[in-house]
Amino acid sequence: MKLKTSNIVVLLLSLAGAAQAAGPETTGALATPANRLVGLWAGEGFVSPCGTPTPTQPTVRATFSIQAGGTLIELPRFPPPGTNSRTMALGSWSYTPATGTFQARFRFDNYVNGVYSGYTVVDRELLMSADDQEIAGDVHAVRYDANGNSLGELCGFGVSRRI
Repeated sequence: MKLKTSNIVVLLLSLAGAAQAAGPETTGALATPANRLVGLWAGEGFVSPCGTPTPTQPTVRATFSIQAGGTLIELPRFPPPGTNSRTMALGSWSYTPATGTFQARFRFDNYVNGVYSGYTVVDRELLMSADDQEIAGDVHAVRYDANGNSLGELCGFGVSRRI
């Protein structure tokens, strides 16, 4: 059987489309309760200095890429860097089988006028909805200066939806 180049391209594209279908057979993620968290999430944080009322409008917007094996990347969704900016965050997540809950910890660097000014560590509880499409829970963030001294804490909650 002789295949034309165009037929081969169509065949390869259709196979690639089939390989992109979601599921353990195609993604490689084992079908375990922990891997329910794996995927892309659009999130909002409602945080303020600890001990003050939680705002009713989101103060942080971010996209999360959560990978099997316990790592995550968080990308802030706001205008390009200006006077005050921050980097993307790198972190890890874990699952507690006894409670069915997830926890995440990630860190990003802060800059003022283009100069490194410290970093922030965020701890987040991730309670998953029954349909696996939303995670929500408490958020606690601590900002540190360039020498590692604590500058302040933010508390509140975060909500993320699968995208």
